[in-house]
Amino acid sequence: MQGGQFRSCIPSLSHTAEAMARAAVEQHERAHVDSSEAAAALARVLVAAGKIEEAHTVAATAVARAPDELNGQIAAADVELSEKHPELAIVRLNKAVAARLPEVPHRFDAELLLARALSAAGKTQEAESRFRTLVHRR
Repeated sequence: MQGGQFRSCIPSLSHTAEAMARAAVEQHERAHVDSSEAAAALARVLVAAGKIEEAHTVAATAVARAPDELNGQIAAADVELSEKHPELAIVRLNKAVAARLPEVPHRFDAELLLARALSAAGKTQEAESRFRTLVHRR
């Protein structure tokens, strides 16, 4: 597949990911699943698709549904970072990571997003240190 062909597939893949995430949210709601997992996944897909306002609403719902789940906090921080509020994401992720025992892979995802937020906030040394720590944990 050539570069142009690959780029033309991306909108289709994004649409497919969004449709799958929406279906998962609907299934969780119908089954009365008390988890933020599906809504958090949808929020992150929406961020990737550039649908930030809807992502914000979905992430807030995920956090409200299960405030102690790391994946909801990660989704909310991803939205904050996409809204150019890295400081909010940093505070949220530091608090979320400190309050939990390791939840792999969610913990890794949170730490990676935290490093990105630190970098976006201009805290380069702290971000690099966080990235190095992640690489050496493997």
